Amino acid sequence: MFVPGASVNCCLFQGTSTTRVLDQKIFDADLFSNYRSAVTYLLAHLNTAYHIGMERKEQLEIPEGALREALINALGHRDYRKPGDLQVHIFQDRVEIVNPGGLVGGMTLDKLGSTSLPRNPLLFGMMHRMGLVEKIGSGLTRMSDMCRDQKSPAPEIQADTDWFRIVFQRPADESLDETSGKRRERGGNVSGKRLEWS
Repeated sequence: MFVPGASVNCCLFQGTSTTRVLDQKIFDADLFSNYRSAVTYLLAHLNTAYHIGMERKEQLEIPEGALREALINALGHRDYRKPGDLQVHIFQDRVEIVNPGGLVGGMTLDKLGSTSLPRNPLLFGMMHRMGLVEKIGSGLTRMSDMCRDQKSPAPEIQADTDWFRIVFQRPADESLDETSGKRRERGGNVSGKRLEWS
């Protein structure tokens, strides 16, 4: 499904501001390919923990399902009449997914999560038939539930007349101390790190 203007601009930044770009990829294929590429980019640059116990369990630092839901919603709700790409920004302390176009007319922040009012009904119809979205306005609730289940902060929603932003907080950047086996704070912005603990 090719949608003009559906490019996704993914950036990894050093620290907590946009001052220094460490990596950038712009995906400008069809909508579904852009979605998959953006998910792959996030998985490659976020940390994964392996919990060692009765069985080895892998867990991304931010729930993967919540990130997928946020990307799909951003692609479906963006205002394709406005210039600019959908932006996926990875900072040391957070991930931001930002799309052109504020809240749909008639929608308010307090209605989000309980009311479905798509900006692009034909696009949402196609995405629904592909099994990517539901039409009941429950995306934000599912994201919050997934974060709660993983004991992560609920995503923060910011919106004005021109932009819609969803912010996921990243946990403190930690690594194992090789001598004590305990986790310790680690500075910098190390992406795609894999941690192990029992």
